[in-house]
Amino acid sequence: MDIINRLYPYPVLWKNNDDYINSSFGCDIETEENFNIITVKAKFKLRNKEINTLIENGKAEYLLHVESPSTSYRFIKCSMQNEISFDIEDSHLLGEVSLCPFIVVKEKIIDYYNSKFNVDYEGVTFNLDIGNILAIGEQCIFSVEKDTEDLADVPSIFTVYKREDDDKIDMKVEINSDKIRIGLNRDVYENYNYAVSLQSSMLDIVNTAIIYPTLVYVFEQLREGLDDYKDYRWFRAIEKLLSKESICLNAETMDSIISIDLAQKIMHMPIAKTLLTIKNIDTNIEDE
Repeated sequence: MDIINRLYPYPVLWKNNDDYINSSFGCDIETEENFNIITVKAKFKLRNKEINTLIENGKAEYLLHVESPSTSYRFIKCSMQNEISFDIEDSHLLGEVSLCPFIVVKEKIIDYYNSKFNVDYEGVTFNLDIGNILAIGEQCIFSVEKDTEDLADVPSIFTVYKREDDDKIDMKVEINSDKIRIGLNRDVYENYNYAVSLQSSMLDIVNTAIIYPTLVYVFEQLREGLDDYKDYRWFRAIEKLLSKESICLNAETMDSIISIDLAQKIMHMPIAKTLLTIKNIDTNIEDE
């Protein structure tokens, strides 16, 4: 959940505006991974007497919004206490996870006024509904990476989809998202679906035809600059796969190792596997 600058019809305690004076709201957040569980510990820090009184009287509460865009998982954790701790199964999370602290209205508030309002709101009161935001803290982001990424069977860092345009080009590649998107024209996509529905050994042939040239293209793009792609999940997965080959994904590597070689290394020499697969298929046909 990206907290963007927006206007509210009432004052909100937030570092991005000046609705309040001599007041602040923040949150210290720690995360700890233990086996398949992520433990989140949050300590809310509020400096405003009237808002604190609203919480003590049950009219407002602390809230932590958790969201993992890659898995579309999200939930909120509410508390009347300024310290909370809870667990999340890591099966719900992947890539960047955002934690956004808020203070929200729990019971409807009539004629709300705060002595720390900016002078622009002097003498003005507000009616607040349940769920209205009173304060916004700074977003915390952490990453959850998993070691199950395997390029041998078209992994989750790739999305193969059917293009709806009339361009006859077989394949187009997009890399400006968490997944590398491979767009096939209608006929190619139909044949792709047929191939992957056959015996699993056909995947070696499919991967060499589609994933291998895609990776060569990706490495060619990375030669123009790594920084533009470092936040994407596919970048971190490729970085991890290269590290298993004792190769660091950096500018020096891009200058010293050609793209074709890098693609072959993380796919464990796909051409040899593909030719062997074709040979085995041919042998099986002869035996029949």
